[in-house]
Parts: sequence; C-alpha cells; structure tokens
Amino acid sequence: MSFRTALALIFTVLYVCGFGFIAICRQDELVGLSLNELGDFLAGAFGPLALSWLVFGYFQQGDELKQGTEALLLQAQELKESVQQQSEMAAATRLSLRNNEKALEPILHLNFMSSAPAFTSEGHVYKDQFSLSNSGAYCEDLVVRASLNSVEVAVKSSQGLAVGRTFSFDFIDILDDDVYYDFDVSYRKSNGTTGRQSFEVSKRYSNGELQLVVEKQYLEV
Repeated sequence: MSFRTALALIFTVLYVCGFGFIAICRQDELVGLSLNELGDFLAGAFGPLALSWLVFGYFQQGDELKQGTEALLLQAQELKESVQQQSEMAAATRLSLRNNEKALEPILHLNFMSSAPAFTSEGHVYKDQFSLSNSGAYCEDLVVRASLNSVEVAVKSSQGLAVGRTFSFDFIDILDDDVYYDFDVSYRKSNGTTGRQSFEVSKRYSNGELQLVVEKQYLEV
C-alpha cells in the first residue's frame, strides 16, 4: 500500500468518525429533517470526502502511469540489452565458424626442385620439377593448373595431401624464360567445401644461372 493510499484511508476514517460524532451530538436536529433536507445534508457532508477521493484518485492514477512508464522503459532497456547480447552471440558464432573454417584450411607451399633437359619421343625437352607441401589441414582432390594469360597450359592432380606430406610433379616444356605463369591449386577440405590457393611462377637466368621464382598470391576460402 502506498503512502498516498494510506493517507486517504486515514483521512476517510477520521472524516467519517467526525461526521458520526457530529451526527450523534445533533441527533435531535437530524431526526426532524425531511427527506429532501436530509439528502441535502448528507450530500453537503460527504461532498468534500468525495472530492478528496477524486483528488487522491487523480494522483494515484498519475503514480500508476509513472510506474507503467518506468516499467516500459525498463522493458525497452532489457530488450535493447537482449538484442545487444544476441548480436554479440551472433558475432561470436560467426567468428567461431570462421576460425573453424580456417582450421580446416591446408597451408600449401610450392617449391621449385630442379630443371633439367630430357629426351622423349618428341625430342629434346626441359623438365621442370616442383613439390607441393602441406603444413595445414588435410585436403583431397588436389588439382594443380598452370596457366599463361588465363590460358591453361598444363594440369597435374593428386588424390590427397595430408599435413607434413609432399606432392611432387613435373611440367615438361611449358615454362619460357622471363614469363610469369599462374599455378592455381584447387582442393576439397575435410568438411566437403572447396578452396583455392594461387602461386606466381617465373623462370629466368641471372649470370648464367637458372632462377625460378615462386610467389604465393592469395588463398581463397
């Protein structure tokens, strides 16, 4: 019970008791009143009380409206905090999924091994040997595509490549001097999704010595 309600009840009790005391003291006069006069008397006697309760009710309604407004503001704040928590949880989930996706990604390293002349049925050729190693997660359906100006010139494939393992392969007579080639490596990760990593390869001679430069370009998840 609020203080204002308690005050209204106390005022009502005191007012009724006071009215009763006056009525008892002037009982003889009240008995002699007609019904109309008695009604006017009671209306005048209880009018201030009714007005007081009207005023009390007005303030009580104001308190309830204030409490309702505060409750709505509190609910709005709780809703805002809930939305913020949900956003943070969603961001954490996305980060976790991204980290899990990265954890499943192989880390491929393309290395040039050697370049040597060879004799085949087609005559004198050059055989360039490479190795592809993996220091990340396991991958399978590995395909190495060598291309020049977006035109594919050679392809090599392997069933799978585990961490710490190496896939060795060679390309015959495809690398010209001072020309940049793209080596695109596509694969399938252990969760079934595909990925791609790219290397830029160039073959050149410096002071009579062969140099084959391999630069990793990007990783596509």
